[in-house]
Amino acid sequence: MAITFTEVLYTHRPDISIRALPQTLSAINRSGLDEQYTRMFEDYNKTGLFKLASLREVADATGVRYLGQLKLSGFTQGSDGRLSVFGLRVMNTKQARIRLFLQIWDSTDGSIVWEGVDELQHCMDTVVEDAVTLKMVLEMASRHLIDQLPKQQEKTKTLNTSLK
Repeated sequence: MAITFTEVLYTHRPDISIRALPQTLSAINRSGLDEQYTRMFEDYNKTGLFKLASLREVADATGVRYLGQLKLSGFTQGSDGRLSVFGLRVMNTKQARIRLFLQIWDSTDGSIVWEGVDELQHCMDTVVEDAVTLKMVLEMASRHLIDQLPKQQEKTKTLNTSLK
């Protein structure tokens, strides 16, 4: 999920410098922060907060100021028969629904500087067995979220979009 989101962000907002998931996890591991990183998410799951000290450690290890928390809040997909002739299904409606949530945290003061959510339902009628895939709707929802991001005021900011 983080890889797809990062690809869409890179394509649609080239003005934002991005650290992808593999870069982030490698930097955290090289810095010996694996236990702190694990605790950071355990604390977040209990409280909805990233502790300032944890944000700073991850920011220092990855060389960024802003950290993105991307969450898949829901995904469903299905198929309904739309047209059948003599018991043979000729046309199907393929559908998928996704809810994607993004928070951006400032590692200097621990504040949430931006958050957004996109809920998308995508349907298509088809006579072939094509599916509406997670990647397809994830790309669409990512574009919608990225379109909501404020334009940069400073010339260079770096966003780490790869926190879990």
